[in-house]
Amino acid sequence: MATVPSQLKNLKVEVHRREETSEKSLVITWEAETPAAVKGFVEYFDPESAMVESDETVPFSREPHRTTAQVDFENERGHFATGACTAKVTLHAAAASLNEAVSMQVTWDDELSKTQAKEDLEKHLVSLQTQLSDMRSNGAGIKILVVGPQHHGKSSLVNHFCKCLSNKLSANDRVNTAPAGRSENTLEVTRISVEGFEQLVLIDTPAIPSMSTMNRNEFAALVDGATQNGTRRPDLLQAETLNPADAAIIVMSLLHWRDEQEEMEAYLQGMTDELKHAWKGKVTFPYVVALTHRDEFLQACQAPKPHRELEAAIQGVQKAANTNHVFALTNYKRGCAASRRVNEATFQLLSQLITFVDKEPESSCSTAYAAASKSTRQWAKTLPKRRRAHVGGFFLAALAFVAYGLFPRSFAAVGP
Repeated sequence: MATVPSQLKNLKVEVHRREETSEKSLVITWEAETPAAVKGFVEYFDPESAMVESDETVPFSREPHRTTAQVDFENERGHFATGACTAKVTLHAAAASLNEAVSMQVTWDDELSKTQAKEDLEKHLVSLQTQLSDMRSNGAGIKILVVGPQHHGKSSLVNHFCKCLSNKLSANDRVNTAPAGRSENTLEVTRISVEGFEQLVLIDTPAIPSMSTMNRNEFAALVDGATQNGTRRPDLLQAETLNPADAAIIVMSLLHWRDEQEEMEAYLQGMTDELKHAWKGKVTFPYVVALTHRDEFLQACQAPKPHRELEAAIQGVQKAANTNHVFALTNYKRGCAASRRVNEATFQLLSQLITFVDKEPESSCSTAYAAASKSTRQWAKTLPKRRRAHVGGFFLAALAFVAYGLFPRSFAAVGP
């Protein structure tokens, strides 16, 4: 009686990287119904190519008692050791035909050495500093709201910006982060600046879990200026709103977009509608979208052309968020390898925000507020907190009215 070949299942492919040497290897694991010798091969594709035929194929085999394989990247592989790559693993029992094979792929972006990363970041930093200097010669700063749903990488994005702006990818995190779970991580507003870029203030905010009426009002309070250090979400509607930000970054995870697209579309539409009609329709608030978890999205993508699948996701978000200014990023963690593509997207995002704010001399909400009476603002600060809550709506309307009368051009559309 002929022996039925063992069926292979649960194939997994992971990329392991040695921090000290930046060398990579593929770790391949599988399960078999019965012990069986296996044969397989790894095909390497350049994502910039048509990806019709592999650029290189590496065969391997394992004895029946083995259910794991490690394929190292040798120095002579050149591009695939440091460049963007899709590696497709195909595996079958030695006694079975190729028709019964299982396959899985993993994709990653280019990687820079520590020296290359430092040089590449320095180039972007010089350009950004020049842009900021040209814009704010009077010493004024730019305040950027970082907003989005829970567990989409807001705080990790703030840490990513801090690492890039300081050109220290091994630096400790500036704000706390935690694995995704049921509880919220960011509970209060935190304002962060980086040495050398003191005029650029990042404002990490409590998550806005949905765009329900209550959450929408809380988000509107953040846009209006409830961004004092330590302000918690339950207190946003009663908080002072005297110092609004200049622009916003909406943070959304590519993984959530992939798995919950309808919900994410509704969320983006609600949030961008609020930004485009800020101050009860008086201001269009500048914003861009940062798509996080780029690396995890590419690693998990099984589409024939993962980088094109990423572009399709970006285009979908552009449509939902009503802006072309959407940037896919990997939030750098301590000790990770930098990517030229991620560096470029990071600084394009920041540069675009600065351009939006600098579009007109009096285009920001901060400038409009500054136009209102200083004595009136000081009077509001002397009120008891309970009274401030009662008069807050009237006071905001009065400030907006005064600012609109003094600077009508400042309320022109300056968003995407």
